[in-house]
Amino acid sequence: MQYIIYVYLFVFLFIFLSIYLPIYLSVSLSIYLSTYLPSYLSTYLPIYLSTYLPIYLSIYLSLSISLSLSLSASLKTKLSCETSSIFELDVFNAELLRDFLNL
Repeated sequence: MQYIIYVYLFVFLFIFLSIYLPIYLSVSLSIYLSTYLPSYLSTYLPIYLSTYLPIYLSIYLSLSISLSLSLSASLKTKLSCETSSIFELDVFNAELLRDFLNL
C-alpha cells in the first residue's frame, strides 16, 4: 500500500514538474512582461529620471566635492607643517654643525 502511494506521488511530481510548471511559468511571465513592464516603464521611469536621479546626483556631487576640498586643505596644512618642521630641524642641525666645527 505504501509503495502505491509513492508511485502516485512520483507520477504526480513528474507530471507537475515536466508539464504544468513550465507552462504556468511561461504564461505568467509573458503576461507579466506584456502588462506590467510597459506600464512601469511609462509611469515610474520618467518620475525617477526627472526627480530622484537629479536629487541623488546633486547630493552625491556636493558631498564628494566638499570631501575632496576638505581633504585637500588638510593635506596642504599637513605638508606645510611638515615642511616648516623640517626647515627648523635643518636650521638647528646647521647651527650644531657650525658650533662643532668652530671648536
